[in-house]
Amino acid sequence: MKRLLQYKAKLKAAMAEETIRARQYNAALRSLKKITAETIELQRKVEHETVKLAQATSRTKSTQ
Repeated sequence: MKRLLQYKAKLKAAMAEETIRARQYNAALRSLKKITAETIELQRKVEHETVKLAQATSRTKSTQ
């Protein structure tokens, strides 16, 4: 009987920890998705500005 009570107590603790870990996992996953999207957007902006700068430079050289 004692063993059964021990197992039940361990099960309850494990289930509580599982809930906590699942929340942490989901929060980390949301954070990763957010920062990945932000990184992609920033890369796109850098490429766009680089192209604009290159075009402006080529126009300036062609007019001189």
